[in-house]
Amino acid sequence: MFTVKQIIQQFNSFGFWKVLFGWRSIKRRAIDSLLEILLVVENAEGQRFRIEKLERELNQSAIILEATENRVNELQRDQAIIIQQAADLRNQLKEAEIKLSEERGKNERRENEHKTAMQSLQEMRNDFNEEKRNIQLVREQEIVARFNLQRTTWKTHEDEVKNRVRQVCKKHCIEYVDNPSLSGRPDNTIKICSEYIVFDAKSPAGEDLGNFANYLKREAEDAKKYAKQNNVSSDIFFIIPSNTLEALPENALQYSFSSHSVFVLPAEVIEVVMLRLKKIEEYEFAEQLSPESRENICRIIARMVYQLKRRIQVDNFMNREALSLANDCGTSLPVEFSEFVETIEKSIKLNPPQDRMGKGISPAELEKETRQIEKGLDHTGFIPEPGVVPFTPNHPLVLGETGS
Repeated sequence: MFTVKQIIQQFNSFGFWKVLFGWRSIKRRAIDSLLEILLVVENAEGQRFRIEKLERELNQSAIILEATENRVNELQRDQAIIIQQAADLRNQLKEAEIKLSEERGKNERRENEHKTAMQSLQEMRNDFNEEKRNIQLVREQEIVARFNLQRTTWKTHEDEVKNRVRQVCKKHCIEYVDNPSLSGRPDNTIKICSEYIVFDAKSPAGEDLGNFANYLKREAEDAKKYAKQNNVSSDIFFIIPSNTLEALPENALQYSFSSHSVFVLPAEVIEVVMLRLKKIEEYEFAEQLSPESRENICRIIARMVYQLKRRIQVDNFMNREALSLANDCGTSLPVEFSEFVETIEKSIKLNPPQDRMGKGISPAELEKETRQIEKGLDHTGFIPEPGVVPFTPNHPLVLGETGS
């Protein structure tokens, strides 16, 4: 089959005669060439369409490629960021592991310290409980000893009062009546100006002092059995242990009835009361006393009794405070201080003035000593309270004023 180029070359080489006699062949070749040209044109058109399609696809592919490249770049940037974040997270993880390890070490140390502290606390608690038990035991022993001492004192109170009354009578020439012709059998009876004066010893029956005041009131009412008898003073004295005064109210220290009066006194004031009563013997007959003299005597006795009871009450209070202070010095001070204090205490000795029979206590000497004490207080800069006054025989409080 001839190509178009070959046919054109042949046409150019044909002469007139050859064209004339070979037209049929030339026509056929021309038709074949035209058909071939049409086929080539159709192929070219199809190729053009395919090329355009490929160009469109290529453009789309380029767009997709560009988008893909952009996405790849974005993913690469994201990957770099993620890689950096991963590296940061790894660093943070390492730091967290280091901190966790440090915290674990601290926790272990804290646990060990806590265990040690708890052990120390438990030991201190055990020591405290042991010391508390010891203190409680000592206090219980002190309470028991004090109660035993009180019971012993109360049991022997009647004998002590009898001995004291006898001694005062012997010392100041007062008549003590051993077996008075009186009903009721009083514990102690003295006789002044042909008149019997009863001193009955009273003490609690047990450790509880709550009912002691009621007991004294009943006994005071029953004391009329003495007062209704002839030649018996209407003033009757109950002598109680001094350590029971603090349990008695003020109205339980004196009872007044239509037929008699009862005065409740501690044993320490027996001598003073009996001396005041003995003053009545300075008169030949009691009837010779003027009302004013009787009033003065009663006022002096009342002031004396109140002063003595009040002094004993204050002394008991100060004794309790001193005992509490001594206990605190033994329990609250450090051990080395307590031992040193105890050592010094053993080397100290107090020697109060000795009481000698036949030697009286002069008020003038007491007043002189009081003035010396006041002068010493002036040098130290201590000023006594306005209510605190020295005892002098001519003081207004002694002459008649009463205190509360």
